[in-house]
Amino acid sequence: EGQSLNFSLATTNLPARTPIYWSLSGAGVTYSDFSDGMLRGSGVLGADGRFALSRTAVTDPVADPGERFSLSFFADAALTQPLATAMSVLIEEPRVGEPSDKADVIIGTDSGEFVTGVPLDSSLHGRGFIDYLTGRGGQDVFVLGRAGQRYYDSDGSAGMAIIRDFTIGQDTIQLQGVANQYSLSSGRFNAVQGTFISVAGSGDRIGFVEGIRTTDATSLNLGNPNHFLFA
Repeated sequence: EGQSLNFSLATTNLPARTPIYWSLSGAGVTYSDFSDGMLRGSGVLGADGRFALSRTAVTDPVADPGERFSLSFFADAALTQPLATAMSVLIEEPRVGEPSDKADVIIGTDSGEFVTGVPLDSSLHGRGFIDYLTGRGGQDVFVLGRAGQRYYDSDGSAGMAIIRDFTIGQDTIQLQGVANQYSLSSGRFNAVQGTFISVAGSGDRIGFVEGIRTTDATSLNLGNPNHFLFA
């Protein structure tokens, strides 16, 4: 996400300026995934018999598993005469570090990124480990859950994400579910003041935001979409 995708179709025995039509398709792929909002279009062959296409994948605010789409080329506007085999492309989130099923220290860059200590193919989902997450610059999203999976939900095993440099008004935290499934409370972790993120009801602590309190004007608010995203 956030990068340009460049494609080239090579042809033989077709004259320059022959019309070429293209189409993008895939489960969950919509116009909003691309900067110009187009899922189909057309152009013409160059003098070298090639057709070039560039697409820019939009970075959305929610971290989910990668989205796969197919790019197909056609000889007609009705998209019934395919040219070549459809190309399969995987768009992944702009993540940093190498999260694993163990205690991780993940440090971002000066750009906005998804920062997480849990790999997408994890079987543990953070249970039993404490991950330290630092975003550095940019508008970072700290991922403590995604659709269908809450990270660090202990089930009796310790596990938590420690967010070290959250900036109110710039960064956000992604959780699975809805706001009323969580609660916030001030406290200390390793002698550092901050805010615990807990599962409502069980009280399991899944996150700790260093340096941010829940008792003043700069506090975190589960109902504020500038503070929390829900997948």
